[in-house]
Order: sequence, then structure tokens, then C-alpha cells
Amino acid sequence: MTEFRLSGKELLLKTAKKHGQGAMVYVPKTWRGETVAVIRGTENDIKSDDRIVYTSMITDFGFHAGHRNIIKESRKLGKVIVGLLTDEAASSYKWIPACSYDQRKAVIESIDDVWKVVPQYTLDFTENLRMIRPDFVTNGDDWRTGVQSKTREKVIEVLKEWGGQLIEFAYTEGISSTKLMASILKKMNVSHIILQNKKIEIDDFFENKNRYFKERI
Repeated sequence: MTEFRLSGKELLLKTAKKHGQGAMVYVPKTWRGETVAVIRGTENDIKSDDRIVYTSMITDFGFHAGHRNIIKESRKLGKVIVGLLTDEAASSYKWIPACSYDQRKAVIESIDDVWKVVPQYTLDFTENLRMIRPDFVTNGDDWRTGVQSKTREKVIEVLKEWGGQLIEFAYTEGISSTKLMASILKKMNVSHIILQNKKIEIDDFFENKNRYFKERI
């Protein structure tokens, strides 16, 4: 394929869609009035940095090894966009984050392997996926069961709309925001928490967190 060097312009990788007897390619609204050249390429012409990878996280209580592993492996597939759950989205799933969205975003943006950070306003990925149309969505394989299993199913269905793929990495054992939370509370000698006006023992809550979180969403 002929190599084109575009100076001061964006390169947009899109697939031509059937339209009547021809085809069309959608471009950003900001390109209105611009001259746009369409270059036909093959799968072999696409480099890893032409591919977009979307992954979602909260990163409360700091950025831990599990987050790092997902981003590191995701970067091998293409440019990484992190959908960072807003404070409202995170609290609908677990609890109100100790660190604000802006604080958590600043940490993620400082990581070399991250291309962009965008807000994810709900636990459901659909809105961001249809807007970004990533080649891959990545996540730990622990969401196959529990509270997030339905979210996972929806991701798979939405990705089919443009041929995207879900890639799941092995869960990083021994570390998670929930376990960090449990450790902090135990070190503070907290024995119970109140959830929806129910008094729950700390050990019971974290051992059965999926059941308690499911009751909230």
C-alpha cells in the first residue's frame, strides 16, 4: 500500500459500510468542509497502533498491580483508552470512591501505556463503545460470574455491531480494590458496616460481596 504522510492532519481508521449501490465512511463532525481522501487497505496494512483498545476501571484506593497488568497487556493490542467510571457510576456498583474522578483520572493519565482517559457514566459500557467503536475491549476474566456478568454479555453483543472483540486476561490473584478496602477497615478495628440500613459484619460483607452489590443495582 502507498504510504501517505499527513502533516497536521488526523488519520482516521474506519471501515467502509454498504450504502445503496456504493459505500460510505463516517468521519467526525469537526471534519465538515475539509477535503477527505479515502485509502483502501487490507488487514495486513493495519499496525497495532492503528487499533483501539477500550478498558474500564474505577481505580479507587490507588492504582494497583491488577490495573497495571490489564493496561500493560492491552497496550500490546493497540492504543489504550481507559473508560474511567465517574463517582456516580462507581457508587452505583460498589461505594462512593475515596478519591474523586479528577484525582483518579490524573493518576491514569500519567501512565505511559494509556493513550486517552474518558469518563464512563454508567456500569454499562454501551454508550462509550458505540461512540468509540474500539477494535478490542479488555477486562479481567473474573467478571464472567457475579455482578458484572450481565455487563460482560452486553459488551459482547454490542461489539458484534462492528466486529469488535472481547479479550479477557487472567485475574491478578491476591489484589483488588475490595480486598484493599477490607484490609484497611480491619486494621482500623471496624467490625461492621451499614448497607441500606442493614448492619453487616465486615467478614460477611467481603466474603459475599457479589450478593450485597447485586442487591444495590
